[in-house]
Amino acid sequence: MAVSTDGVAGAGSANWTEVNNDVRAFVSDRDFNQLLRALDTNGDNKISRQEFEAGLSPSLSAAAKNALFTAADVLPDGYLIEAEFMVAKDA
Repeated sequence: MAVSTDGVAGAGSANWTEVNNDVRAFVSDRDFNQLLRALDTNGDNKISRQEFEAGLSPSLSAAAKNALFTAADVLPDGYLIEAEFMVAKDA
């Protein structure tokens, strides 16, 4: 698994493949509206990097949280919207 409590495992380009797999595993059994209700603290119908990272387990390192968000932020504009969630879910 690429994401652990001490950061992103491995090195090189395989890292991003593993992170992408972790993102797909994270979103596969979730509904975007469920995540939005849990993480969108300011009610703007999108999840900012700060909201996303604050909603993850405190045991994850900052590097792991950053890697997960970066992999999910397809546009990349610093926010997660439903279309990006669906891309990550279907990838």
